[in-house]
Amino acid sequence: MTALEKAIEAITEQQSKMEKDSTPYFVGEQLKDILRSAPPSAAEIVLQDLGTKGMSVEDCEKKIADYASKHRHGNQGCCPPTEADRIIREFYGIPMVGIDLANGPDFTAYAKLAQKQTKVSLADFLCSPALKKNVSDSARGS
Repeated sequence: MTALEKAIEAITEQQSKMEKDSTPYFVGEQLKDILRSAPPSAAEIVLQDLGTKGMSVEDCEKKIADYASKHRHGNQGCCPPTEADRIIREFYGIPMVGIDLANGPDFTAYAKLAQKQTKVSLADFLCSPALKKNVSDSARGS
């Protein structure tokens, strides 16, 4: 079992003691999502942290709740997703590789890959060469 699988299992174990619609439960879900895209070493760190007093998913949620309480709008606290992500990452020491919290994830590498791809026509997926030609001709307006 990989460190990621073990960390997700540990988070799921903590979640099993929570209500499924509770805020700490959803923090656990967000932590699992973060770990899936983080370097493998992050899962090892989180796995160790989860077994340490004061480092549970519920303890992390309290940090988010503190932030929300300090950023009240009327009677409701507010913690935007990017702040929750930042708090979770800081709490567990997960690096923020490729993430600019002000502007979201950096998808530049994906955009460059997409630019290199060639255009695909639906005719490419048809079986008959004659049918491909007819579809291609009609697409060009011939």
